Amino acid sequence: MLANVYKLDVSSPATDGRANEACIDLLSEVTQIPRSRIRLLRGQTSRSKIFEFIGIEDDELRRRLNQAI
Repeated sequence: MLANVYKLDVSSPATDGRANEACIDLLSEVTQIPRSRIRLLRGQTSRSKIFEFIGIEDDELRRRLNQAI
């Protein structure tokens, strides 16, 4: 399990799931993982969210995220 916490800043409004979709778009872009392999597990209506990344090892995901910082 990935224990790191990352802060995302998106400009989409938090209505109708648009901010959640913007987070997935951003994560997909910076990690080069298709949107279909990123899933919001918890926090649909919260500022804190937990995402699942399917088909990638934790170390590789951490490397890609840290590279984007």
